Amino acid sequence: MSAEVTNKSLLVGFLVLLLAGLADGGLKKEQASILSQVQVIEEPELAELIEVAILRSTNLEDKEERPKIVRRVTELYAQIKLLDNRIEQISRKISFSQTGEAARVELILAKAELEATRLTELAELREVMNIVPKHPFMRRPERDVADRLSIDVMGELVCVYKGFQDRTYRPPTKIKILPANEVALFLDEFFKNKPDLELPLRIDISRTKSGQKLSEELYEQVIEMVKAANLQLDAEVHLEKTVRVSEQVVGLVMAADKLYFCYADGQEIPLTREDVRPFIADVLKRPGSMPLRIELEFDKKNSDLASDISYFARQTTRELGIEKLVEIKTPPREPDSLIGKPLPKLGNMKTEFNLEQAEGKAILVCFLDMNQQASQQCIGQLAKQAEQFEQKGITIVAIQASKADQKVLDEWVKKHDVPFPVGMIEEDDVEKTKFAWGVRAQPWLILTDKEHIVRAEVGLNELDQKIKEASDVER
Repeated sequence: MSAEVTNKSLLVGFLVLLLAGLADGGLKKEQASILSQVQVIEEPELAELIEVAILRSTNLEDKEERPKIVRRVTELYAQIKLLDNRIEQISRKISFSQTGEAARVELILAKAELEATRLTELAELREVMNIVPKHPFMRRPERDVADRLSIDVMGELVCVYKGFQDRTYRPPTKIKILPANEVALFLDEFFKNKPDLELPLRIDISRTKSGQKLSEELYEQVIEMVKAANLQLDAEVHLEKTVRVSEQVVGLVMAADKLYFCYADGQEIPLTREDVRPFIADVLKRPGSMPLRIELEFDKKNSDLASDISYFARQTTRELGIEKLVEIKTPPREPDSLIGKPLPKLGNMKTEFNLEQAEGKAILVCFLDMNQQASQQCIGQLAKQAEQFEQKGITIVAIQASKADQKVLDEWVKKHDVPFPVGMIEEDDVEKTKFAWGVRAQPWLILTDKEHIVRAEVGLNELDQKIKEASDVER
């Protein structure tokens, strides 16, 4: 019995010692664990926050600054986690069916207050970490944009540019013109090729007055497409507030030694001969520039350069596929003077008059536009002096030099009681005929001698003097 008791006593003593040893070991382990926690952060999220904060610190080389960053990030992290927990607990109480209405209202207010505090703590944590957070469709500096899509809406036509950059003037890599009803399908396919997209992506929508309504509809569609592709944090979409007029007009002036590009607002860009081609190419490729009319103004010295630039601009528009949206306008070549030359034949004119009827007589040809006041006054004055001209051996014939209906012209002649023949140029040959006859304006008077050699091209005020000079020559 005593031996059994002794054995039990020994066993208990051993267990006590064992437990004491374990307790002492546990205490030492707990102390080591605290030190470990000081030296090593086992919470992955907190560790990442501290690492980012140190790397983004403006005083990265300042070693004394680092412990302060660690402490502040840890404090803010702990506060935010605590607030998250409290907000979650309150949310559960609010949703609990047995919570009274008065208590529910108090809980909602308490939750709102905690959420406001949490936002403040997050804001301070962002400041410590030097982070500007992303948000859906946020606008980025130009240098941070990887790629750009510019959509220019012009009524029934839409021009899509890919790759254009404002600041670097990097030209677009692609320009595509689409009918308005095909744009949505094109963009849908574009966003589906997500692996091929360079992000962040900027999408700008510009418009002319005729494309204003469609551009607003397209803006909403693009927003939905970006959301569907889950790109709202990596894409920004902007609808330009400015609505352009339907056509933009710019000019390229080449006069003497001056060469400059002129915008519609009067801004002038001086250029060298070497600059002209790349500058014109850049203008043609720039989003928001269509529809465009380029007017070339030049003197005789620069006519070859103007011809070269005109050809280059037309060729570039064809290569880009935008020839329907660009007009290259050059001033018409000055027609040659007829002075000293035989009067051209009247073959492509509708008139009862022919040159044989005026054999041995001088001829006065008047090109007019019956709808212009200056021409009406000229014809009226010639009609009053018709007999005087006849006495001087001068036959008058008038030619309507603008498109008109024959019946309307006949009625006009009858109404104004014109006593000499009035014909008109065949409709398809108006400009060609005027150029061949050297017509620079309307009214335009051409006076011949009796041999039908042109002696003068004059205005009505100079006519009497030119008739006298022609008579003196013949004597």
